Amino acid sequence: MSTEETPLFEKPPSDKESESELRIVLLGVVEEGKSSSGNMILSPSGGEKPFSTKCPPLAISRTIGRQRVVVVDTPDKNPDQVTDLLKKITHMIEMRRGTYYTTEMLQEAETALKQQQKQQQQQVQQQVLEV
Repeated sequence: MSTEETPLFEKPPSDKESESELRIVLLGVVEEGKSSSGNMILSPSGGEKPFSTKCPPLAISRTIGRQRVVVVDTPDKNPDQVTDLLKKITHMIEMRRGTYYTTEMLQEAETALKQQQKQQQQQVQQQVLEV
């Protein structure tokens, strides 16, 4: 099992990296067990405890088996901020009906849209030339 600290705001992983990476963000009110949960995920034997309630927001990654796991702990967050954030996340999930999209899917949709626009422009140009 390897361990490394990961910057919270690093560049997004490539599609290949993201397929083998699991990111878990721990959100909740103070003293509800976020850090303990993160410690259990990263060290099931209980030997190492990388998170504590006193540390700033921190991302730690480990390779468990063949899976890279990144756990982000967010201790000492204002309960109102956490509640608002969880409401926003719930709203986004409801709006997407529980589905998700990836950067690759977005790029494919943009490419298809550009191709469609190009075809429409060519058709208009063809019609203008015929007149």
